[in-house]
Amino acid sequence: MAYLQRVKTAWLAISVALITTQCSSIPVDENDPKSLFEDAERDIQSDRFQIASDKLRMVRNKFPYSQYSILAQLKTADVLYLQEFWAEAAAAYELFADLH
Repeated sequence: MAYLQRVKTAWLAISVALITTQCSSIPVDENDPKSLFEDAERDIQSDRFQIASDKLRMVRNKFPYSQYSILAQLKTADVLYLQEFWAEAAAAYELFADLH
């Protein structure tokens, strides 16, 4: 169990490092949920789904009471759908409907 927690923590650290070092012409303020959400939307439009998913997860985790957290939850389901993960997308949409 502790091993899985360490792997999860390492994966999150690597994901954040990759996100923060990514080249972008538009500066992203990681302390602003709107900025992170809009950057994730740009990644989705460019078919960078994993990067977008990581940013959406960051919005949900860092800013759980922001309106962008709700939008990020729904957009996460959209990303799963766009990746053709039908069952996961359906479950994410159902969870969203149940919570909101």
